[in-house]
Amino acid sequence: MYTVATRGPAQRLDRWIPTSLLMLLGAILCAFTLEFLVTHADPRTWWRTELFVTLSIGSAVVYSGYWLARSDYEVSDLWRVLGWGVAGIAGAIVIAGGIYVQQSFEGVQLAEPTLLFEFLTLLGIAIGTLFGIVWQRRSQQSVDPSIEITEGIDTAELWEVLDDLDDETDTLRQRWTIVEQLVETSTQELPTEAFAVKLARTETFPDDVSTTQQRLVDEHLPTLVENGIVEHDETIDTIRYVGSDRTAACVSSGN
Repeated sequence: MYTVATRGPAQRLDRWIPTSLLMLLGAILCAFTLEFLVTHADPRTWWRTELFVTLSIGSAVVYSGYWLARSDYEVSDLWRVLGWGVAGIAGAIVIAGGIYVQQSFEGVQLAEPTLLFEFLTLLGIAIGTLFGIVWQRRSQQSVDPSIEITEGIDTAELWEVLDDLDDETDTLRQRWTIVEQLVETSTQELPTEAFAVKLARTETFPDDVSTTQQRLVDEHLPTLVENGIVEHDETIDTIRYVGSDRTAACVSSGN
């Protein structure tokens, strides 16, 4: 989805492990369901509908894995989303098993128990993944309780912070946004590319991720690093907030 790829090989691998597992699970479950549908064709109209629904759900899960790998989620968040997907599979198996046992207890034989299990597990990973994405997104948007936001910040202190960031209007707004977005993450650290994606969603930076990342690396990071506001680890290509609590409080209090 994005054309910039500045993460180191190890970091990219860390992100692709959980997302590839998610895509693999989705593809396998989709393939099993399709195989059953192809070999057990129903009346043509209903059969086409089943194929379409199965392909749609499977494709959604696989694309979700790819999208997550390219998103601004942290690696730990990706593993949590995968966990929710697996939980969805487990829940679907329990539901399908319950239906099968209940029908057997009543002396009713299911027409296609295999399809029931395969389709519900595919649906389960899709629902679990969606829930995990929504849950992690909401968690990202919540305010980090470790950052103490103080009231009545002294004006002189605020201007000292602005001095660290720069006094040119456009540059100041962008650097303010950089610090603001960074201190609001749970770890106050993000991969450079993922952070550029996050900044491109704000009103301060261009919508184009490539332009935003170039501006971040070339124009802003040198000054912010020099003034002790952020740290840029070029080995794994991450940006981390290392400024004072006062600076974080000043920036956060503007929200």
